[in-house]
Amino acid sequence: MDTVIAAIEVPLSDESELATLTDRLRTAGSVAHSRGLDGDTVAQLVLTLTAMSLPVLRSWLVARADHHKSTIVSWKGRRFVGYSAKEVAELTEALSRVLDPDADPPEGSQ
Repeated sequence: MDTVIAAIEVPLSDESELATLTDRLRTAGSVAHSRGLDGDTVAQLVLTLTAMSLPVLRSWLVARADHHKSTIVSWKGRRFVGYSAKEVAELTEALSRVLDPDADPPEGSQ
């Protein structure tokens, strides 16, 4: 089974949501704070994703996108900005195929 190292970044005001994510993933992880060039401080969590943990991350990201109406996903050095919950789900499906190429696609996807 393949793994991918992912950095999850949220505004500092949403830092507690990262603790919720680590609880749901049943993984340990420490949150770091980072100040960007724009002066905003964000909370970041680095974790190892597997095909087993991806559905949890997917539901967490989709829920955030639903709540915030758009979100940012970074993958393979590319930054995807302003995506809807549906588009975030599609991006995580692509990541799922990378982690487990032999798996059946999630129900309801093409």
